[in-house]
Amino acid sequence: MALREIREDDAEALSLILGDAATVTPYGADTRSMDEVQQYVTDARRAAEQDPRDRYILAAETLEGGELIGIATLELGPYRSAMVGGLVRRDLWRSGNASEGIVTMIDFGFRKLGLHRIWGCHDSTNPASGMVMAKVGMTYEGTRRDAAFVHGQWIDSSTYAVLEHEWTGV
Repeated sequence: MALREIREDDAEALSLILGDAATVTPYGADTRSMDEVQQYVTDARRAAEQDPRDRYILAAETLEGGELIGIATLELGPYRSAMVGGLVRRDLWRSGNASEGIVTMIDFGFRKLGLHRIWGCHDSTNPASGMVMAKVGMTYEGTRRDAAFVHGQWIDSSTYAVLEHEWTGV
């Protein structure tokens, strides 16, 4: 897998991810229409032009053929920290692509951006995300109970993090 900036012509492929309820609902998000996906593309491209940049919203694509299969994100915060995240197209779940994307973003954050702490979270309906974060070397830090009201119910949010001195680049 390779990560690259999102392009205008990515909207259709992104709609397979952002328009899929099974993919986005576990993250507390709603599916997006094609117009909303177009806006997502516009927002990602604007974020790429910011100086200084505080958000990286990147397309994940296959090495062979360059097919867009996911999204990887890094949102910078205070104190040399950032939140990492990502989505993978549903037909590629459990393929290792999510782990690979997260590792690439964490490595980028520590080695290129000089971050100290990178964290991520998942809601209680999506334990697979927690397994991915643990697999790549992030440490479980705790669960915020009833952290968000999503789709008519309260959900917990579990947080994982890794510090720069702990990172081995799995």
